[in-house]
Amino acid sequence: PSVTGSQEQTEGQRATLECSTPYVCPAAGDVVLRWAGHDPRVSEVSGRVQLDTSGVGQQVTLTSSFSWKDHSKKLLCQVSDGAKRASTEVVLRVRHTPKDTQVSLSPSSGNIGVGDTVTLSCQVGSSHPPVSDYRWYKDGVAVGTQRVLALLGVRREDHGRYHCEAQNALGTGVSPPVTLRVFSAEISASPAAEVREGTATPLSCDVPGREGHPEELTYTWYKNGAWLREGPAHPLLFPAVTAGDTGYYSCQVTNSQGSDTAQAISLSVTYPPRIPTLTLFQETQGGRLVIVLCSVDSHPPATLAIDRDGTVVATSGAEVALSRRLGVTSSRNSLRLEIRDAGPRDNGNYGCTATNVHGNASATKVLVTR
Repeated sequence: PSVTGSQEQTEGQRATLECSTPYVCPAAGDVVLRWAGHDPRVSEVSGRVQLDTSGVGQQVTLTSSFSWKDHSKKLLCQVSDGAKRASTEVVLRVRHTPKDTQVSLSPSSGNIGVGDTVTLSCQVGSSHPPVSDYRWYKDGVAVGTQRVLALLGVRREDHGRYHCEAQNALGTGVSPPVTLRVFSAEISASPAAEVREGTATPLSCDVPGREGHPEELTYTWYKNGAWLREGPAHPLLFPAVTAGDTGYYSCQVTNSQGSDTAQAISLSVTYPPRIPTLTLFQETQGGRLVIVLCSVDSHPPATLAIDRDGTVVATSGAEVALSRRLGVTSSRNSLRLEIRDAGPRDNGNYGCTATNVHGNASATKVLVTR
């Protein structure tokens, strides 16, 4: 038998193929011509026999609507005469947009950490004509134009939903989105890593996409390298932070595939000066010497001032005019006043005042030289 009609079809359009043979046996009726391999649900078959002076033969016409799944499918035009058979094969070429477009992620199992290499491949189940262009998108933003998107040295910011588009002359196939999960722990502090004493302060340990993570995560908190607590809750909450909470905090996030430890964050608690410690020393060897020493606990550091009977005689900040008998040295939260050749004229009430941005505090003592 012979076949006429285009073997290049377009998906969704009706197409006609004719199968014919010049043999007809009207008396015996043994010569049968038929189509095989088509889907009868979407196909129509009609036959015609010619017996006249213009010619002899029979035709079977197949009218069908082909889908992309019929691409490369084989149809048979068969003629049989009893046990004798002959056939002609037709290989369908159905023009269609890229179909069954999928994203393949490698590695496909295990945690993906910062610095790892990840490849995303755009795979097309079928396309005729072939795919001519690829497009990659991350969270809706274009990020690539190759069939394979390679991420060398994954960053935390690479976490997101990726999909690809494959395009040919007829249109575009779009893949379902695939989530690339970067398993990278990170600590954040609210409102900041430096907070005033008494402020409610949460530290949060997160991996990207924590809320949509397919399995439960375990969080282990450490302070200055020492175990603090462990459980399914990702925040570490200080209802009213104290100076004793100052330190370096880190956390380890664990799932069934492994774990990742966040870089430690420094929590700094600020507070006003406590009551200063004011100490008076007297020495009589090699001349009479009085030492007035003031120290305080505060953060940030305080400015210290020593006064006698209300008159400032030494500060850790601005310069104060000193007599030759006085010497002043200062360091962080400490101020030292030396009075040489001390005598009754140096007697009085000595006070120390400590001041920072959060407040001030003071202490006094009476000096009576011996």
